[in-house]
Amino acid sequence: APKEEGAVAGLLRLRSSESLPLWVGKSGRANEYLVGKLARATDWWVHTQGIPSAHVLLRDEAAPDDGLPSTASLEEAAQRDVWFSAARE
Repeated sequence: APKEEGAVAGLLRLRSSESLPLWVGKSGRANEYLVGKLARATDWWVHTQGIPSAHVLLRDEAAPDDGLPSTASLEEAAQRDVWFSAARE
């Protein structure tokens, strides 16, 4: 049976300033769980290219018809990813 999200070491559950769920995988196991078990096809996955970092998942079930979350929420997800990356400084 899949683990409950709270039982996965290194998985943080946060909220954007617009109260959208944001998950941050800070370990390999948490990242695998995040993209392999927790993610839905309509979620937004954020990850740096070419730099080790966390995986960040943004869920916006109330996105407008174009399916895009707000720019603010996407920026917050990207900021979380950079914060938990080798490019933090």
